[in-house]
Amino acid sequence: MWFCGLAMEQKIILKFLYKLRKSAGQIHGMLKQVYGDDTVSLKTLYTSFKKFIDGRGSVEDEHRNGRPTTADNARLQTLRL
Repeated sequence: MWFCGLAMEQKIILKFLYKLRKSAGQIHGMLKQVYGDDTVSLKTLYTSFKKFIDGRGSVEDEHRNGRPTTADNARLQTLRL
């Protein structure tokens, strides 16, 4: 599998198992067997599962307005001068 975050990896697996008609509970159990304590929370799993049911098929997080999660240090330096 290509490089991606652990949560993203699990969302991709979730989508695959959803298409195989596995229930959210079954999927969470399978993820727990593989990832143990690093498994996404059941709440996160249900949120993603609901999005698939509602027809939003992307595993990518939707864009949100607001403060960016990262900063461009070079740009910040030019603003300070």
